[in-house]
Order: sequence, then structure tokens, then C-alpha cells
Amino acid sequence: MKTAAHLFTSEKLLDILFLSQNATAVYTGEDIIIQTANDVMIHYWGKTRDVIGLPLETAVPELKGQPFLGLLQNVWRTGNSYEASETAADLLIDGKIKTFYFDFLYRAVKDENGKVDCILHTATDVTERVAGRELVEAAMAQKIVLDTEQTLNEQLISSNEDLRLAQTSLNMLNEELEERVQSRTKALTESERRLRSLMTHAPVAIGVLTGRELFIESANAKILQVWGKTAAIVGQRLAEALPELQGQPFLQLLDDVFTTGQPCYSDEAKALLEHEGVLKTYYFNFLYQPILNEAGVTESIFIVATDLTEQVKTRQEVEQSEEMQRFTIEAAGVGTWQFYPDSNELTLSSRFKEIFGFKEDEEISFERVLSKIPQDERQGIEQAITNAVTGGIKYNVEHPVDGFED
Repeated sequence: MKTAAHLFTSEKLLDILFLSQNATAVYTGEDIIIQTANDVMIHYWGKTRDVIGLPLETAVPELKGQPFLGLLQNVWRTGNSYEASETAADLLIDGKIKTFYFDFLYRAVKDENGKVDCILHTATDVTERVAGRELVEAAMAQKIVLDTEQTLNEQLISSNEDLRLAQTSLNMLNEELEERVQSRTKALTESERRLRSLMTHAPVAIGVLTGRELFIESANAKILQVWGKTAAIVGQRLAEALPELQGQPFLQLLDDVFTTGQPCYSDEAKALLEHEGVLKTYYFNFLYQPILNEAGVTESIFIVATDLTEQVKTRQEVEQSEEMQRFTIEAAGVGTWQFYPDSNELTLSSRFKEIFGFKEDEEISFERVLSKIPQDERQGIEQAITNAVTGGIKYNVEHPVDGFED
């Protein structure tokens, strides 16, 4: 008895693979030919899908003089994968060279003989995370400078008073010292102005909370937009300005930071915020960085946050769509399978096992599935799968299946 199999097409399998939110590309050869790349990777490059099939150096010429092409060629020659974090890359976006930061992996995918078949490239844009950390570090360094300047000013003023009382003949020296104080005070004021300007125009949400009661000392336009408030809340306690935070974890997290002096960082934290009288759901990456005085006691907390609401909701919609697709497939009685060439892992649905005559609870290898395909059909199926995985080519293949096993 032979049963026609209802299989996912290779096109559908690649479509599902490239739904990943991580940027993904596949390269082959010493010249690093782009065999395929998902939309996220194409977006990172600032290109169109016309680059598929080109050498990476031709498709993204601004990579010349940067380390990435050499790293990829070394992975191809040696078969040793390469991984790095927060690496700077200069890319041509909208006609301008811009610097981005990525976590990435160049994984060497080998055949059964240990020879490199292709390189799987996955990447995550961490530019905002790096920029936020650098901004915090700059702000903390600026705080140290300001504290040092203030201490010097106080010392100079005290010295002036002592000199006036002790020696009236040193008036000229006092005047000189006072001029220095004024000059340093002016420099201090300018430093504060620059820091506030940096915070005001930063592309991420920034605020400063002072004291254990978390008074809002400053808030840039971005964080006011995130909170759904105006500058009128500056000077208020955070709990009064945003009463909807009661019952959410953020006030307690801030209190813990104030107590311990340890920073707090979170990815994709869910928050309910009131905008125009309506309570809405948002998602953020945020950092609570304590600012300590000379005694090591927390005086204030520096907040940096990035709004990820659109990205998270888009991913959730994709996940819901995939779940609905799974329900539809099961309802239609279609058998499905997933094969991961780099690990040789195979996953079969219950309907697929039924179509191929396998038992529900038995472990099935990829070779065993191929053995159910008649010999005269098998080589063509194997070649179609190989081409789909390594070349980004879609296939729709029909073939008979050998009879059920006892």
C-alpha cells in the first residue's frame, strides 16, 4: 500500500525559519556569497533583496576595512565558529555612514565529512543598550567632576575668609582667588548646562529621581512622552505624579536600588501607564543606576528607558499567527516536520507519523524518513532539501510513500 504524503513545501519551511526576530543570513564559499537573508538582516544592511547571490563585500561595500569579512573567511577556512558581543559596525543607511553595535554569531555548518557547507550568521542590534550605558557612564563621570569642583570652591571660599581675617595686606591675593572661584563656578554652570542639554535631546527616555521619596528632579522630553505627562510633574514624588504605578513592581525596585546602591536592569518589562485618561500597556528596557555621594550613600537614581512596545506587540502578533497556523494545520489533517541540519534534529507531528506509518511514541531519524521514500525518488528529494537549506531556494515536491510498518 502506498500513501501520498501531505508535506510542508520547502518554501514554507524557509518562510517559518526566517520569521525569527533575530537577523539571519547564510553564506557560502571563500568569497562569502549571500545565499539567503531574512528581512531583519536586509534591514540592518540598509539594502534590498537584490543583494541575494552577491559576495558580501560587493553587497555591503562599506564593510571593507572592517574586521567582519576577514572573520567570515577564517570561519570558512578553519571550520571554527566565531561569536562576539557589542561590536561596532559602520553601515551605510539612507546615504549616511552610521555606527551600530551588534551581538553576533558566525556558525560553521559542516557536512557529514566535517567540511564546511555554509556559514549561518545571526545578529541582534544592541545599539540602544550600548548608547544607554555610555550615557550613564558619562553622567556619572560628570557627577564626579561636579562634586570635585564644588569641594574646591568651598575650600577656596574658606581660605579667602581666613586670609581676610588674618592679613589685610593680602587683599590682592584674595581678589585673585575670588576670580578663580568665579571662573570655576562659571565652568561648573556650563558643565551642568551641557549635561542637561545632553539629557534633554537624548533619543532615549532619561530622568533623575532624588531622595528615598523619589522626587522627580529632572525628566527629558522622551521620558515625559513615555509617562504621558508634562514638565509640570518635575518636583513631585514619582508615586504622586504616576499613581498608576501602585501595585506594579517599579516603585519597590527603585526603593531597593536606593537601599542597596546596586543598579537594576530589565528587558521587555511590562508597564501599565495612563495616557489621556486611558490605562495602556507598554514594554520597556530600563536601567536604574544609583548615584552615590562620597560616603557611598545613594543620593539619587538615574533612569534610562527604551520603549519596545511596537517591537514586542509585533512579535506577539507573529507568535499568535504561528499558533493559529498550527491549529489550522492540525484541523486540516496535514502532517508536518522540521529538520535542523546543523544538529541533525528532526521533529515530526503525530499526523506525519500516521501518514508515514510510524508509531506515535517511537523516535524517528531523518534517514528513516528518507527510507520510506521509494529509492528512485529519494535522491531527488535529498537534493531538493539540500538546495533549500544552503541556497535559499524554495521547492514543492510530491512523492509516494512506502507501506505501513507492522
